[in-house]
Amino acid sequence: MLPHDALIHVALPEAWESQHQAGAYRPAGFDREGFIHCCHPQQLARVLRDHFKSVDAVLLLVLDPARLAAGVRYERAANDDYPHIYGPIETAAVTQTVPVRRADGEWRLP
Repeated sequence: MLPHDALIHVALPEAWESQHQAGAYRPAGFDREGFIHCCHPQQLARVLRDHFKSVDAVLLLVLDPARLAAGVRYERAANDDYPHIYGPIETAAVTQTVPVRRADGEWRLP
């Protein structure tokens, strides 16, 4: 179970595996957008439904905001305030990784 106030970034497992040992993680869209999308548990189902339609497995990176050098900013998107990180995610800020899979067309959330 994820804490209600958990800060989460949804990562593709192969992207996390290829970058985390370098000490920082930057998803594919970071250079284009300039920030990293995050969410809280109550926003997770919508994020997965809207942005991860073409994959069957993701990795939830649970983050400690106090360990992020860039900090977190909340910005309005899709009628809700979503957390964004305007810098890479330091590996030390990741407190937990949670694999999540889709089965029978539905995401199986923790």
